[in-house]
Amino acid sequence: RDIPTNGAYGFWHHFYTTQPPLNFCTIEKCGTTEWRKAFCKLNADDCLPNPLQLCGKKKCAWRTKKKMPDDAPFAVFLRDPLERLLSGFLDKCHKPFVRRQQGHCEPNVVFNPDDVVVADRGKGGKNNGKATDLMAHLEDKDKQFFAAYLDVMPLKWNAH
Repeated sequence: RDIPTNGAYGFWHHFYTTQPPLNFCTIEKCGTTEWRKAFCKLNADDCLPNPLQLCGKKKCAWRTKKKMPDDAPFAVFLRDPLERLLSGFLDKCHKPFVRRQQGHCEPNVVFNPDDVVVADRGKGGKNNGKATDLMAHLEDKDKQFFAAYLDVMPLKWNAH
């Protein structure tokens, strides 16, 4: 509901615990993985005696299954937007294996050229249906990758 007025775009993660009582939320690239681990430990007894049956294959409840107290405080964890941007790039785009496995980085013609099919596919084009690797012979690829990330990401920063 707040997106049009405050720019809080992206996927919000919600965590709840009764020990201590806390309603907590954070956006991507703000330590979400570590917060999830902390809340799983705080809510560990929610999954007993049968963690797989009660809490699924992760055997974890980052949202308590108990009734939250009405007076439980609310907290929001934020991070500097430029830090989030750089963290997203380093986490999702810098390492080739992660970049290819997760497919979050665009433009694909720069970050994953082998995955991009060109228009002449099936017509015997010179690249056999694949895009040319635009980064193959560039020096200082890290700067070029980051520039490409910045060019495309303003509308997608919170995808990370």
